Amino acid sequence: MCLYVAFLLVLLSYVATSSVRLTRQLFTARGGDEAEILAATDPATAARIDQQAPGVKGLLNFDAIRQSLLKEAPWAESHGADHNLYLGAGLLYYAYAYAFRCRTIVVLGSGGGFVPRLLKQAQRDLVASRLSPSVKFRLVLIDANFPEAGWGSPMYAQNVESEMRRQFSDIEYMFMTTDDAFEVLRQRDGFEIDYLHIDADHSHEQSFKDFRNYGQLVSPTGIISFHDTCRRAKHCHTGVPQTIDHIRQNGYMQKYSLQILDMEFLYRGIAFLVRHEGDAVIEAPKERRYHFCRNNAAKLFDSLNARVGSLSNLNDYYKCNERYNTTELLLLSQRGSAGECPHGLRRDSSKATCSKCIPGMKGENCQQYKYEQLRQQWLTERQKNNVDPPEHAYREYVERFTDSNHIQSITTIDPLVPEPKWTDPWQRTTTQGALFVRWLPCRLSDIMSNEKQVALLNINAVDAFVCWNCDQRVSFANGEALDGFVDVLLKQKLIGVSTLILEGASSSSSTLGILLERLLGSDDGAGNEWYEEMSIALSAGGRGKKAAVTTDIDDPGRQIVLLRKK
Repeated sequence: MCLYVAFLLVLLSYVATSSVRLTRQLFTARGGDEAEILAATDPATAARIDQQAPGVKGLLNFDAIRQSLLKEAPWAESHGADHNLYLGAGLLYYAYAYAFRCRTIVVLGSGGGFVPRLLKQAQRDLVASRLSPSVKFRLVLIDANFPEAGWGSPMYAQNVESEMRRQFSDIEYMFMTTDDAFEVLRQRDGFEIDYLHIDADHSHEQSFKDFRNYGQLVSPTGIISFHDTCRRAKHCHTGVPQTIDHIRQNGYMQKYSLQILDMEFLYRGIAFLVRHEGDAVIEAPKERRYHFCRNNAAKLFDSLNARVGSLSNLNDYYKCNERYNTTELLLLSQRGSAGECPHGLRRDSSKATCSKCIPGMKGENCQQYKYEQLRQQWLTERQKNNVDPPEHAYREYVERFTDSNHIQSITTIDPLVPEPKWTDPWQRTTTQGALFVRWLPCRLSDIMSNEKQVALLNINAVDAFVCWNCDQRVSFANGEALDGFVDVLLKQKLIGVSTLILEGASSSSSTLGILLERLLGSDDGAGNEWYEEMSIALSAGGRGKKAAVTTDIDDPGRQIVLLRKK
């Protein structure tokens, strides 16, 4: 029994601190919760429901509605909800917050927490949609908690174990008057409200004051909603309708660029004021083209799925085959996502299987390094000189360059790299925000002298090309051969690359030194010249040509150089 009680206490603690992870999404496919509801309904009603929607996938997650949005939510009926499965106007609040992608929401007053729950659920579902992973969503709920006011004592205010506080611990609760809260919020740097819901003191004087105060903080495409705008409903005696009239008749619509939709006949009356100031617009997600192509990959060229009289097939709509590898799209549409291939292998785009060797790997299952002898010699030299292999530290420097220069895609060649890496453009990685990263155990000459390799790597589609240990990769019989190589490298192979990161011996006579001499100031064939933006010497307390950096890599005589085009 003691163990059981302890387990319950641990579970309750976990729920209280992890509400976002445990909360279901509002919309889901028809599943067990609907079946359970039908089973619990009287047979005649269940038969009618099943007859009207036999096996149809439902849009709403009724389990979340019952257990999260309507549980312990008094006064939800004033918004049209039935405290069972019907949300009433709750979906209107949700839809506005979701469609406008509201990052900051402020709710003034909520006796049972129904509206802030719907609005917070919209923000949670926006996070789950992965539209803007870096955006921080927040909802501030302000309530004075005045028991003497009759309507001013929300049950969740003093009870941290209430369903509201447990399941919506990601709401910022401010138990104070709306006047005091305004003074707090206006002091926050850059605080801008995308959605403001006014449902606190229902007198005309205070509801208008709340509008006037908080309206100053509303964003150019923000939303303001009022509850209790009813004029004819029973027991409807509030000053909110007067506030709506005052806004209409005294120039506030022009001052705040507002459009008003007042549905005073809907339940206890709801008004939405949408602001549109200047040229502010809300654009469709940037990834819409990619997702269309991925979701329709299997039917892109099927004429039966065309728009009659306008498109011969779906591919004509977004030209998917011209922008993306259709095999990769098909793989993603079937499996949802494609993980990285095993060590040494890359994906065969024609078959969407991990059956090809990463450049620089060979042998059965691609487990042998092409330059194993060179790698071993290099490692032996470093061990002899008591110098630790610095691959991880080197990668940190590459990531430092990419972070500061907004680089999202990198191809690195290094015959000495211990862990080759191959990711495809459609795969996300955790490498400092980079879109895709490749570390290839091969020489620079292997890539640049092989047209198939150049096409395979699609180097001109990446932001940065990295040549690591350049002195180990290239050798030329004479200066003329090197000049010819550099000319081809810049004007044919890397014409689309804007950033070069080179690492190697720093002496002027080294291969890296000669490459730099040829590169700096040279034209890429399109009128752009290479220049050195940063250099780091890899020795303790070392100084580069343009950057003084102290590093724990004791590797004197080597440097990393960042080249950009201008």
